[in-house]
Amino acid sequence: MVTKEMLEKYFSGLASEMELKAVTEFLADENSDTALLQEVMEEFDGDTLHPIGFHRNRALLLEQLRAKLYPAAVPHDAATESIPFRRIALAASVLLVVGLCCFLLLRTRNDHSQTNAALLAWNIIENNSVQVQHHVLDDSSEIWLKPRSVLRYQAGIASLPQRSVQLEGECFFDVVHKDDAAFFVQAGGTETKVLGTAFNIEAYAAEPLFRVSLVRGSVQVKDSVHNNQQGLVLTANHQLQYHSKEQLWRIDTLQVQHAAQFSDAGMVFNNIPLKDALRRVADRYGYTLKLHASVMASGKNINGVYNGETLEQLLQLILFIPKYRYSIHQNLIEVYP
Repeated sequence: MVTKEMLEKYFSGLASEMELKAVTEFLADENSDTALLQEVMEEFDGDTLHPIGFHRNRALLLEQLRAKLYPAAVPHDAATESIPFRRIALAASVLLVVGLCCFLLLRTRNDHSQTNAALLAWNIIENNSVQVQHHVLDDSSEIWLKPRSVLRYQAGIASLPQRSVQLEGECFFDVVHKDDAAFFVQAGGTETKVLGTAFNIEAYAAEPLFRVSLVRGSVQVKDSVHNNQQGLVLTANHQLQYHSKEQLWRIDTLQVQHAAQFSDAGMVFNNIPLKDALRRVADRYGYTLKLHASVMASGKNINGVYNGETLEQLLQLILFIPKYRYSIHQNLIEVYP
């Protein structure tokens, strides 16, 4: 235990080796009695005790006392601190570089994640009404989405090098031409590529045939399911029909040749099987359809443009030539000979 006498001998330069060690440990210990140090300092003040030793150790005593009482205010000796400081500075620099690299890596990953998210994000347009909906996409291309149809298009489509949309149902497109950005429509197991044209696509899940009716320009259609890389090129005023399951292509002359009929009309039937035409009508108005076996087996096709007719008027017009009858009971439409 350090006593007052040991401190006096230490500061006077008269302490033994053992006393020097004890006092040094005392001064280094944060829990030492600072009141004892203060008392010794007050007695040494004025050079009244051991004047030679005090003057020789006064600077050391003051620094040690300040370090004990006011550690934050004590200046550090540059010579004794230079090596640790360099090490600390070097370590800090390394940590700074590592931290900066981690920050940049996380920032880059975050930017990439945001970019990928933007590329993978799709906007959805769903038409659950009984009317055709007109929309203008971000690239100024126009679409007329038919009832009970869904269109998905890439977010930021106007600035992408490849413009892509996905269709379920039916939609008429008037695509803005861009030399550096082709326009792709994925529907019914096919991919239709255009540069700038007007066309109608029918890709109903309940129908085996996919149809493209081209009003203006040209498109290339290929099978995206069976990896048919060649595809077919369709020119204006023609309709392409494709049976994805059987991989059969067919091109016919387009009966409805004016774009306004596709965009404005509620329903356009261009050589559509009777059962498919009736199913579209029932789906549009939210009815269940029941067809007699002979109607299902009928090979009759329907052509026509319908706009503004009521449900019963549509059924009468469609069934007039085939000479079938119908009945409506609650939410059920039944068609029979």
